[in-house]
Amino acid sequence: MLDRSVHRAAAVLGALLLTAALSGTSTRAADAPSVDIPVVVPLTGGAAFLGQTMEAGLHLLEQRVNASGGIRNRPLRFVFLDDQGQPQTAVQLINQLVAQHPPAILAGALGATCKSVMPLVEQTGPVLYCLTPAVVPTPGSFVFSAGVYPGDEVRAAFRFFRDRGWTRLAFLTSTDASGEEADGNIVSQTQAPENRGLQVVAHERFNPNDINAAAQVARIKAAKPQAMILWASPGVLATAFRSINDDALDIPVLVSDSIMSYTIMDQFAAFLPTQLYFASSSWAGASVLPAGPQRTNNQAVYALFRGANINPDTGPTQPWDAATIVVEALRKVGPDAGARAVRDAIETLRGYPGIMGTYDFRTGDQRGLTVKDVMIYQWLKDQRVWQPASLGGGALLKRN
Repeated sequence: MLDRSVHRAAAVLGALLLTAALSGTSTRAADAPSVDIPVVVPLTGGAAFLGQTMEAGLHLLEQRVNASGGIRNRPLRFVFLDDQGQPQTAVQLINQLVAQHPPAILAGALGATCKSVMPLVEQTGPVLYCLTPAVVPTPGSFVFSAGVYPGDEVRAAFRFFRDRGWTRLAFLTSTDASGEEADGNIVSQTQAPENRGLQVVAHERFNPNDINAAAQVARIKAAKPQAMILWASPGVLATAFRSINDDALDIPVLVSDSIMSYTIMDQFAAFLPTQLYFASSSWAGASVLPAGPQRTNNQAVYALFRGANINPDTGPTQPWDAATIVVEALRKVGPDAGARAVRDAIETLRGYPGIMGTYDFRTGDQRGLTVKDVMIYQWLKDQRVWQPASLGGGALLKRN
């Protein structure tokens, strides 16, 4: 039996059907039916803070698009559905949406929800733009992934460590899928020729269900590393942070951008590492980006956020480029185009300035960003800002 969120979604889907049925009846632009793009994100549950800030950002984008002519003179409307952060609910919602043949779907704010729905659309569509970087879509499929590849984040982190002269490194990863993938990326980088001068002095794993990682942190501290990569899902990171804090391990700790959220920074404030770094795309690096289209775009989008009293973090920024890319594709091929035409329009984009980087989809990786779009940031707790610590690719940013 469908849960309550799916029952609520049925009413919304009915409205989508009605809109589709009326799409050919209007003769005046003022009466043109909206172009509805479903957005399936967690609006309730443990990840609601993420879905709700995504919703706020996309409402702002909707206003911006409509102020500039919409999609071929038809207004854009994002239709939000709540997957509660649950893969089963996400599958139920996506199955219903696929039957309605929307032009594209934005969904999968979490790695688990995206992975659960990818098989439903990979081969036949519609276009699914997952709002997480934690997946690897099949090249040429109808699935795209927002953000930089985690493996590129690790690669940039190693470059940053080299430039800082941090040669004695430790790694702490979880034993779940997120940690397993990170381990593979870390091992790959330790074997890269440019990293031969780096020494792995400790490589520890911990179970996501463990109440602490005290033993692992103690062994890392005893090995006397100069810096550490810590990789796990947001809830699991809290366990590791507490153990690092309890053991007074005061070294630079680098994590992924999964917790680049003001909500999480505030929740974790009491036990965050004193030297906390993040690997992410260039969305927060406008101040050090070279002059050009991406910097101009970042500054314009941030001005919109500030004007709407939205604090830009991973919530409103993560879906921004994905949504604007889908809008550009629909403007090119028309809102009634089929899934293949929409996918192909995205695949031909190159030199496209987003807030996360400059996109080139010719690589066929279904994300359009590379290691050049990765930057390292340091969290400045007192100022509550992520300060750029590197240029693109992890190259050390030298300040005067």
